[in-house]
Amino acid sequence: MKNFLIATFASASFLIASMAARADTYTLVLDAPIQDGGPDFLFSGTFTNESLSTVYLNADSFSLDAGLALDDSSYLTNFPLSVGSGDSAWGELFIVTAPLDEPSSSYTGSFSIVGGVDENAQDVLATADFDVKATPEPSSLLLLGSGLLAFIVLLSGPLRDSMSV
Repeated sequence: MKNFLIATFASASFLIASMAARADTYTLVLDAPIQDGGPDFLFSGTFTNESLSTVYLNADSFSLDAGLALDDSSYLTNFPLSVGSGDSAWGELFIVTAPLDEPSSSYTGSFSIVGGVDENAQDVLATADFDVKATPEPSSLLLLGSGLLAFIVLLSGPLRDSMSV
């Protein structure tokens, strides 16, 4: 009876371990998921296939806060069409553009890689969230005007007096 229990326990453990090993696991990790500045934010990252078979990367999907725009052409043109078992792919994924006319604002979004077991699969394989804080840049003319104003003030003040000696 004791041998029967040991054999049953060993068989059950083997079956549970083999089921866990067959689970399709994919990860997407962004290099810098939180970014400041803008208005354009470049995101790159690594997709890892931890499953036991090749996975096809057929498309992408994303969700964004209102006001943001996303250009995924770098993912569509540069990422591989498939990733083998235990392999990874790294590269530029997308560019997010924040509105220029908004005050300093924080936005969120997510990017998903879609694919599966063949070239037609449309399963969401992995998703990564990101945050951007858009800080509007001052206008070039505003900077030029400020510089000219400072220069005029310097010429009309102490600098002018020191030059007349």
